Amino acid sequence: MKIAIVGFDFPDCALEEGLCRKEGIAIQRFDGKSPEYILEHVHDVDGVISSYGEFTDEVIKALSPRLKVISRTGTGYDEIDVSSATKHGVAVCNVPGYGTEVVSDHAIALALACLRRINEQASVTGVQTCTLPISDQKSMQ
Repeated sequence: MKIAIVGFDFPDCALEEGLCRKEGIAIQRFDGKSPEYILEHVHDVDGVISSYGEFTDEVIKALSPRLKVISRTGTGYDEIDVSSATKHGVAVCNVPGYGTEVVSDHAIALALACLRRINEQASVTGVQTCTLPISDQKSMQ
């Protein structure tokens, strides 16, 4: 069995690589996401894990009949031609609960910012946004 990671959202896929190796599954990582890139680099795979890969009808046809599943690491699958996948017997999966807590936290933070008129207060007082380098911001946490 062989899996390709395509257009992945995360800089490190050690977890996925470790799980696959433990089960004897070959795994390859490809950083590109365009249909042209996928057609050029991804061949003879049983499954694909992708964050932003664009799986058009042409791509799905080229990877069939061996391809059995395309699994998205997020909630949607708008970059995947689902009708083509269905026609070629390829399952399409996603992670419906991905980011739910973070999104709800952000929504509450935005509501509080509106309620407390944070943007207006910042412009009146002349407060600027934080410009600390990322490494300094992490040390503050």
